[in-house]
Amino acid sequence: MVSKQYYATTYDTETVLRLCRIADIDPGNAARVQDELENFAAIYRWRNTTADAKSSGKTVKRELDTLSKQAARLMGTLASLSPEAARAIERQVDADAQSGIMNTDRANDTPSLFFRLDELSPDVIGHSADLEFLRKLVSGLHHAASVAHDNGRNSRAGRKLEIGMLLWLSNIKSFWQANTDQPFSRDATPDGEPTTNAGEFCLLAFRAIEPDCPASRVLNGMKTVIKQSNKSTGKNRA
Repeated sequence: MVSKQYYATTYDTETVLRLCRIADIDPGNAARVQDELENFAAIYRWRNTTADAKSSGKTVKRELDTLSKQAARLMGTLASLSPEAARAIERQVDADAQSGIMNTDRANDTPSLFFRLDELSPDVIGHSADLEFLRKLVSGLHHAASVAHDNGRNSRAGRKLEIGMLLWLSNIKSFWQANTDQPFSRDATPDGEPTTNAGEFCLLAFRAIEPDCPASRVLNGMKTVIKQSNKSTGKNRA
């Protein structure tokens, strides 16, 4: 879980409703949309802060390569679980949820696959990390580590890695694909403004975090994330 210090009220009601209209999401789901976007914003702040720690480029790339490979192995293990092992994990998920709901004082202090969220939203008690959630989470971690590693390999010496931005965009891409049938694509006007709904959504959502962010930063990040995703599907254009 991300520390509470990275949470803030990032999105007002008007902005959330605008984002819902862009993505063609039922405005009745605005509260859930806001909760997810606030979580992504907190993760970005946390990752962007930790990225400022002093470390050599070779060390960072080695860490990212190790993380990517370990996540890939875990993805394979989760994908090939026997039905008996999968049921055992799901039983533990249920047990963690029951314990987390009943023991409010220790809910987030012990290893668990249930996370209380009622301090962040009065409408939600918590969330269970079932196998499907874990597969998506590990897949997202593998994707973010791979993108960041490739971005560092191709970057100029001394250029700061946009790890926080790439992780945020990876989360937004997963959110977009889970909530709308529109493609997660990017294109721009001659002035550099986004022309696709996904691009407009990303720029509006990120400027709520960093109001002075140039459109090019978001669109370039989208290009990197889309390109990395297309590698696994055989597509050639970002």
